[in-house]
Amino acid sequence: MSFVNCLTGDLVPSFRWGNCLGTMLTDLENALDSLIGVYHKYSLVQGNYHAIYRDDLKNLLETECPQYMKKKNADTWFKELDVNSDGAINFQEFLIFVIKLGVAAHEDIHKE
Repeated sequence: MSFVNCLTGDLVPSFRWGNCLGTMLTDLENALDSLIGVYHKYSLVQGNYHAIYRDDLKNLLETECPQYMKKKNADTWFKELDVNSDGAINFQEFLIFVIKLGVAAHEDIHKE
């Protein structure tokens, strides 16, 4: 499913309603929009909005967060995140990854 960007007329796999309403998105709304965009960037590789498969997760990890690939490889992440064991990472499982990554990043910031 794509949405029409009301400013440009382009189809985008995104959720930018604030811009369409003429309002500025908050920092958190922008962050959520970015997370959804990253998820769809990798879920759409195989044409499924609701699934990131093992190879696509590996590409996501290598491209979007290479620093954290040093701590845990893609197969380990996949086994940990595929909670329902269906062979794909759905959006809820992706959010588990985001939370774990956020906690690790927050800890790294405060190590000084």
